This record gives sequence, structure tokens and C-alpha cells, in this order.
Amino acid sequence: FNKALSVKASAVEKPPLPPIGHYIFQITKKPEIKESETSPWSSINFQCQAVGVFEDADDVDADGLKKFGEHKNVFSRYSFMFNDEDEVQQQRSTYSLTRFLVDHLGLDEDASLMENLTASLNKRFVGKLRHRPDKNKPEDVYAEIEKTAAIE
Repeated sequence: FNKALSVKASAVEKPPLPPIGHYIFQITKKPEIKESETSPWSSINFQCQAVGVFEDADDVDADGLKKFGEHKNVFSRYSFMFNDEDEVQQQRSTYSLTRFLVDHLGLDEDASLMENLTASLNKRFVGKLRHRPDKNKPEDVYAEIEKTAAIE
């Protein structure tokens, strides 16, 4: 650690992004629910770690993954945004969250969403990783989960 801190800031390079494609992700923490006091937006965030490459899709660049490290180094957050002032958007977000929990994670459709959120810890799903440039600073690019599906 001390060695890393002794490096000059000008010598630090941005690490590579993980290659795009389909991975098997596992939810590694209890989902975080954030309610804003200053905006109408609330969110539910799932912290995820890749536990493998989804071989059926065959779209993850093996050389790129080797350069990045390995799949276990791929971390991402999967989020659902809720607009507390727009009932139609609220319904869309609730529906999307429900489909993720029930269809993609295989959780109980008769349980409440809160019960399924609690039960989501350590569940696995297929996630398509993409690269997204920052709207305000396009040279900054982030790896994020774009779409999800059940592991079949």
C-alpha cells in the first residue's frame, strides 16, 4: 500500500475497463435503498461481481479480459431509479424491478418487493456489460450493466 502511495500522481494511469459482453453476476451486498431529501428521485442499487463469463453469448474478448485481470475483478452496480413525483414513471420502475427480481433472479412472485430485495443477496443473473461515456466528461467512460436475464 505504501508503495502505491509513493507514486507521483502524474505517473498514475487509468486502468483498463473490463471488456463488454455477457457475464454471470452475483449480488454481493444487500441492495441499498437511497431516498433523496432534495430531489424527487429515489434509487435501489445492487452491488454485483462477475463470477464467470456467460459462455452461451461468446461475446467477451478473452484477450481483453486477460489484460484486465480476470472476471472476478469485474464489479458493477445495477440500479433502478424511481421518480417520486411521476406516478407513470414510478409504475415503470416498479415493474422493471419486479421483473428483475422474479424473472431474472428467480425470487418469489408472491413475496413483497422488500422481501425479495432481502432475498436477492448472493443471487446470480446474466448481465450484459457495456461502456458508457460520462455525459459531462465524455473522456471518462464507465463499465455498467446494461441488460439482465435469467441464467438458463
